[in-house]
Amino acid sequence: AEATFKRLAQIQREVIGTDRPDCFQSLQRQGMAELWMTKFADADLNLTESLQGLLNTSGPKSFLYLLSQLSLGQVLEYSGEVRRAILDYEHVWSYRRSTLGPDNPMAVWAQCAMVSGYRKLRRYEDAEKAVVEVIDSRTRTLGPRTASTVDAIIQRLVLYLDSERFL
Repeated sequence: AEATFKRLAQIQREVIGTDRPDCFQSLQRQGMAELWMTKFADADLNLTESLQGLLNTSGPKSFLYLLSQLSLGQVLEYSGEVRRAILDYEHVWSYRRSTLGPDNPMAVWAQCAMVSGYRKLRRYEDAEKAVVEVIDSRTRTLGPRTASTVDAIIQRLVLYLDSERFL
């Protein structure tokens, strides 16, 4: 996937140009593949370029731009830049929540990512508030036994372990 999106972005840049979001979306996908393969430096470069291109072609409120921002947040978090990652997560969460409501899937995804970042920074109260909201939203919209809801419950358990809240 990484090689395919890299080549696709090159072709799109040559044929379509950089006035449309196409090559930047392919760079986004390449960066996401690199994230999953733990190639964080490469992912950072491609997602950052994707963000700049999408900012110019689609705007900062577009789904594609926000997806790149959320993915870059994950790269930053996994690379140890948790404070910067939280800024990306909070921006995506705040915008999507304010425009599409608290149960918007991207808003909830960003909020769940915020839980991880807050926990790593020992901001346990912020993490607790966020994870309760995520669990509630996912339970209402997806059901109590879906992988996404269970993932949020696991996030809460890890939070309790890290904050030494043994029940």
